[in-house]
Amino acid sequence: MKAAVCRDFGKSLDVEEVALDQVHRGEIRVKVSACGICQSDIHYMAGAWGGELPAVFGHEIAGTIEEVGEGVDDFHPGQAVVVIACCVMTGFGAVVNTAAVAPGDSVVVIGTGGVGLNAVQAAVVCGANPVIALDISPEKLPVARSFGATHSFDARADGARETVRELTGGRFADVVIVAAGSGQAVEQGLRMIGRGGTVVVVGMPESAAVSQLPVTAFAYQGQRILGSKMGGAQPHVDVPRLVTLHRQGRLKLDELVSACFPLDHINDAIASSSSGTVIRNVIVFPA
Repeated sequence: MKAAVCRDFGKSLDVEEVALDQVHRGEIRVKVSACGICQSDIHYMAGAWGGELPAVFGHEIAGTIEEVGEGVDDFHPGQAVVVIACCVMTGFGAVVNTAAVAPGDSVVVIGTGGVGLNAVQAAVVCGANPVIALDISPEKLPVARSFGATHSFDARADGARETVRELTGGRFADVVIVAAGSGQAVEQGLRMIGRGGTVVVVGMPESAAVSQLPVTAFAYQGQRILGSKMGGAQPHVDVPRLVTLHRQGRLKLDELVSACFPLDHINDAIASSSSGTVIRNVIVFPA
């Protein structure tokens, strides 16, 4: 089968034939029909987190089961399978599972890529108000409003903190979701939470990134900072819920796809994904 192989960090991927290992006990082989390009894939390609090479990236897949290993009884060849991509589960779960946002909470989302937009959607589902979206890409601000944000503005704007204070009636945010992979974004989030507020760090910057914490104010105001990996998801619980919300028209999924590319154009798709103006590009494979 063909795959896009990373042989050198920071270089283009090579599309080439690869050999697959046999299917072992408890495993499933899926013929991939489509795969989203996650920002984490791009970070891995750049060498931001290290890792062994050569490597094949990609984890947001949909496809058909080709083969099941010994001991697999619940799935069968020919069955269609899909992952409610990590950008959905991670962003939604950061709000619902990690932060446990309640009706009436004020929520700020910093970074409105795939993860951030799903954090916005989750905040709306939870009954949060206001839901404020921040991003450094002007093109993404109206998109955030189309996904349910009550307000959106440039994260670099002068007086951004004061704007959040005004929009929250002087209390600042109950919850800030940092979906941007930036140490500065975490520091900005810490400045935007109110007394008893929570910052949830979802975005993953390069390994060397650091943030400074205003310790005294943080402790005095009883604030929290939490990390969230994959939104603290329990897939058997969360995926059916996400599917139900989508069928009810309360969770946008189709609108997350910016463009589709064939595998041979993988490097064009990655360059587009790195531009900061798209939500999710998807690689599609022939049937």
